Amino acid sequence: MTSKNISVVGTGKLGSSLAIALKLKGFNISGLYSIGGASQESLCRQLGICLDNDLCKSVISSDIIFITVPDSQIRNVSRQISQSVDVKNIKNKYFFHMSGALTSDELVDLAGLGAYTGSLHPIQTFAGTSVDQKIFEGVYFGFEGCCEINPIAKYLVDALNGNVISIEKENKPIYHACACIISNFTVTLSHTVEKLLRSIKVGDDIGINAFMPLLKGTVDNIEKWGSIRSLTGPISRGDLNVIRGHAEALNEEGGYLEREIYRIMGIATADLALEKGSIDDRTRQSIRSLLGENSISMEGG
Repeated sequence: MTSKNISVVGTGKLGSSLAIALKLKGFNISGLYSIGGASQESLCRQLGICLDNDLCKSVISSDIIFITVPDSQIRNVSRQISQSVDVKNIKNKYFFHMSGALTSDELVDLAGLGAYTGSLHPIQTFAGTSVDQKIFEGVYFGFEGCCEINPIAKYLVDALNGNVISIEKENKPIYHACACIISNFTVTLSHTVEKLLRSIKVGDDIGINAFMPLLKGTVDNIEKWGSIRSLTGPISRGDLNVIRGHAEALNEEGGYLEREIYRIMGIATADLALEKGSIDDRTRQSIRSLLGENSISMEGG
């Protein structure tokens, strides 16, 4: 592909990060659009360009259009483009949305007018307020879409020094659930630890920071060795006395959710320890029985 004219519709954290990254890789950002206009103006200043905040102009001026709006708005934006832009300026163009959960079917109105459509989801978090120019470096992108847009997805991801994972439409919910488990639930676990630390009078000035080296070391181990080989701790060793002590303490100090998190994760960890070979099935059953029946009360605060 020779053309490098790209528009971004939706200039929030994701859209802004994408536009900046693509411009740094030599692409021409020929259109930017946001509903309110303020984020579009701010992004234009960051890019050193001047573009009208106009949806139709953004589509007409580009060969590749990224729709980076919230999931609930993707289909509406697709329909708006299909109704307001002449078909000759839609046909044979490439439209991506970047939702992890939704498929290219959200762009059905554009596909019906001859556009090539796909979903291209970066497996990355965009939580900060500032834009990291290298946020896509080494990132995997979940791709799903028509045959014609497949090589364009690879071309763009290669330019960003990323990698492509092809996902079938019917598998996108599981794919996106994986992203939520590994990212969002890690945040929830961190918050759970913070609450438990407060209950034992550990101040917020120390709090989760004291556990950051442990968390980062665990992530490093998973990256090096994989999940099974990285498992350590009392469940991995089959130390029933320590596990029982945790359960009893959580009955005293923890709330229902904290107890349930420990119980459910503990049972899953016992299964993982068996797969690792660090405990036998008898020990696994003892851990499951301890966590499932005897120690963690379903009552209390």
